[in-house]
Amino acid sequence: MSASAAYAAGSADCALAPGLAPVLAARAVQGVGAALFLPNSVAILGGAFEGAKRGRAFDAAAIAGAVLAVAAELMAWLSAD
Repeated sequence: MSASAAYAAGSADCALAPGLAPVLAARAVQGVGAALFLPNSVAILGGAFEGAKRGRAFDAAAIAGAVLAVAAELMAWLSAD
């Protein structure tokens, strides 16, 4: 729950930030929240799959993360003023 709260607080702060410095601070809070999600997702994948299926699940999660990271950067670039 703390990961969701940190990420949500950082997102709200980004939306309300009056300048660059507050945006950067809010992005740091978002980063902490996002980092807190990782151990949970690894534990869920590790517990949900066994053997070769576990490896494929981790592969799929890594690929999805990489694709979404690139997509987020592209959307940010396209929406920039």
